[in-house]
Amino acid sequence: MELYEVVLFGHITVLLLAMVLAGAIHASQWLAARASTVAEMRALAKPQAWGILFAPVVALMLLLGGWLVQLSDDRRDAYSFGDGWVWTAALVLAFAFVEGFALEGPHAEGLLTALGEAPDGPVTPEIRARASATVPWVIGHAVPFMIIGVVANMVNKPGAAVSLLVIAAGAVVGGLLGLVGSRRAAAPARVA
Repeated sequence: MELYEVVLFGHITVLLLAMVLAGAIHASQWLAARASTVAEMRALAKPQAWGILFAPVVALMLLLGGWLVQLSDDRRDAYSFGDGWVWTAALVLAFAFVEGFALEGPHAEGLLTALGEAPDGPVTPEIRARASATVPWVIGHAVPFMIIGVVANMVNKPGAAVSLLVIAAGAVVGGLLGLVGSRRAAAPARVA
């Protein structure tokens, strides 16, 4: 087994870890937003604190991806940072990194703090509004779909224009899912 294959395995493993982490956080987001009591929302929202784990995950994906580019020089199918599918992938990961610290992290921290300070009982309109804030939902759902677009680009290795189109399509699909989710979450939960 060559070093390239080992690094590729590591890169794919970290990607799968990122998808599992995103799935857990988004499941928490969807479930917590529909909770009918503060205690229930508090319990269901706890995984949103795991978002901080994306910092090392994204850093590892960038590091291992860059290493793969360097190792590809010795392969028949060499590629470079100038290839559209490579630089667009790096751009999406950089965006995900910044977006996590600038938007998703503060949003989750604010929600968890508000839940920690709120008394038990029915979810207040203020907490429901915080849990269903449109921008974090839209951007937070767009990013994983952009990364799915990056994965599709890595498999197919298109030029820059197609790579950007695939990533944009992923952002639109994810963003629309986030928009639908935030609107559904904004509606008060029905108590049986």
